Amino acid sequence: MSYSPQIAEAFIKAQGELKNPPKSSYNPFNNSKYTELSDILTYVRPILIKHGLGITQLIGSTHEGKPTVKTILIHESGETIETPTECLDPDSNKKMNGLQEMGSAVSYGKRYQLCALLGIAPEEDTDGVTNEDLKQSNQSNSSNKPGNSKTNNKPDNKPGNKPSSKPNNKPSNKPSNKPANKPKVTESELEDGTKIEEAKGSKPGGKPVAEKVEDPVDENKLLAILQKEQSKLYIPLKKKFKTIKNRDAIKESHIQQACQELLGEGIYTPDDVGIVKETLDI
Repeated sequence: MSYSPQIAEAFIKAQGELKNPPKSSYNPFNNSKYTELSDILTYVRPILIKHGLGITQLIGSTHEGKPTVKTILIHESGETIETPTECLDPDSNKKMNGLQEMGSAVSYGKRYQLCALLGIAPEEDTDGVTNEDLKQSNQSNSSNKPGNSKTNNKPDNKPGNKPSSKPNNKPSNKPSNKPANKPKVTESELEDGTKIEEAKGSKPGGKPVAEKVEDPVDENKLLAILQKEQSKLYIPLKKKFKTIKNRDAIKESHIQQACQELLGEGIYTPDDVGIVKETLDI
């Protein structure tokens, strides 16, 4: 396949300025980074337009109803470079309905087809990673390698370390200052998610003393709103995102997806999902 000198020259100049976009978005459900289609387009469009090039992506469907994607690079002269029409096969995912599965497949296809056409590939974003972070990561990795947890099981045969076989039968007259039957402290949670600390009394039949310990405000702005206005509906979502350390990474789309999961699990009702969306205006 050959192209006219005009589009070939423009494409080569544009590609000389294009770099691999960083994986700046985070998916807490897969615990992985990725680059959104909007980020790729925002990055490549100015460079392509500078050299008289533009991008269009056509969406269609097969007779079986499967979505298709085709990407076309257009030059101002009218010349084009086109990809083959790609048939997408949405994965069956119990966490998504049919439209969500199709939308996810189309977005995936458009991202990877666009990158393939332009000859770019998203890569890890190392911005903000300090030398101290890398040092701690290396120390963590090295500590997990086999052979670093050697234990010294050799007996100490030095003279003078023989254990004494004489029993000490002398009674001890020193008073013990340790409090007897120190009450145990346990932690539980009320229906609204408020934690309580219970100190169980040592006396038989004694009533436990409970003290409320309010949960800290969620670091994610959306979840903090829900925590304040709909505390009971906030609890299931808090549990969904309990392993996510970077709370700012939780976006509206992640909350919507989590709501659908809770609906499928029978924890949320359709009304609950509606209240969450109305409260957060999403």
